[in-house]
Amino acid sequence: MQQSLQRKRAKIPSPKITLGNETEDIEDPAAYSLEMAKQKLQNDQLQKEAELKVSEKQKNLSELQKKFKKVLNDNQNLSEHIRLKPEELQLDQRCYKQAERLKAQRVMEVRKQLAWEQERCSIALKKLQDWFRDSLGGKMVTVVAIQTSHRVSTYHLPEP
Repeated sequence: MQQSLQRKRAKIPSPKITLGNETEDIEDPAAYSLEMAKQKLQNDQLQKEAELKVSEKQKNLSELQKKFKKVLNDNQNLSEHIRLKPEELQLDQRCYKQAERLKAQRVMEVRKQLAWEQERCSIALKKLQDWFRDSLGGKMVTVVAIQTSHRVSTYHLPEP
C-alpha cells in the first residue's frame, strides 16, 4: 500500500502568466458594495416614483383650485338674484360632515398619543426623583471614640 501511494505523485498546476489584469482591492471606506449599491438604486427609484406621484397630485390640486376660484369670480360677477350663496357652492354636505368627523377623530387620536407620552414622561420623572431621594435618604450613623475626640460619620452614596 505504501508503494502504491509513493508511485502516485500529485500534479502541480503551472503558475499563471499574469497579463496585467490583476484586480485591485477597493480601499475607500465610503465606496458602496454591490448589494448596497443595488439597494440604494432601488430606494432612489422608489423615492423618485413617490415624488412624481406627489407632484402630479399637487398639479391636479392646483388646477382644481384655479377652477374653483374662477367659479367664485364668475359667481361674484353675476347679478344678486342669480348669484349662488357660499353654502350652495360647497360640495355635498355629507362630504363636509365626513371631513369634519375625520378631523375630529385625528385630533382625538393625537390627544391620546400625547396623553400617553405625558404619562410616560411623568412616570420617568417620578422614578428619577424617587431614586435620588432614596439614595440620599439613608440613616447617618456617627461613631464617637471614648478616650479621644475623634468622630466618624457615615453617609449613603448612590450605587453605580
